[in-house]
Amino acid sequence: MASSSSITRQSTDLRPKKAIVIGSSTGGPKALTTIFDELNDTSVPTIFIAQHMLANFLPDFVKLLKSKFDINIQLGSDGLIVEEGVIYVAPGDGNMEIVKDDNDVLRVHLLTSDDSLTPSIDILMKSVAKIFGEKTLGIILTGMGEDGLEGMRTLKQFGGHTIVQDQITAEISSMPHAIIASHLADQSLSLKEIPDAIKLWSMANE
Repeated sequence: MASSSSITRQSTDLRPKKAIVIGSSTGGPKALTTIFDELNDTSVPTIFIAQHMLANFLPDFVKLLKSKFDINIQLGSDGLIVEEGVIYVAPGDGNMEIVKDDNDVLRVHLLTSDDSLTPSIDILMKSVAKIFGEKTLGIILTGMGEDGLEGMRTLKQFGGHTIVQDQITAEISSMPHAIIASHLADQSLSLKEIPDAIKLWSMANE
């Protein structure tokens, strides 16, 4: 990957034209592993992940995913250039958003936070939706609470597509339920159905 200092304007070959943003909490690592297991032999689009987890555990989680799957997975770092086909996992010691710099290059931007619930799904999802618009797929997996609700609302406002893990297969269903109850879910799917839905959405948005 080219370093941030060597790129002043992003090549159209490297710049993603669509993006997936996934939010998960309790039970999320197992759910994400299941999804990537099905996507492992697939050319994946750019994916951003906010998984609620203590900061000191997230690097090991990313290392585990790298060791199991033949997919380019990186822990987000401030200023990192966003490229096609890379999976970016938000670090746990703050929040992550995606921004355009002064040269119109897409980069990771890290934000400090005093909130105990980090990284924020809402903040990441809103930033991705505002950049990719209708070419955004939002997915909310298992988890407690309502983080991701406002992010999915913004995503819908920008014309994106939304999927939630169904309440039968979610270890904790309150996050997906919040989306369903607010009539923001285009699809409610079992965990095993989500990888195929990702593939179909990606092909439809070439």
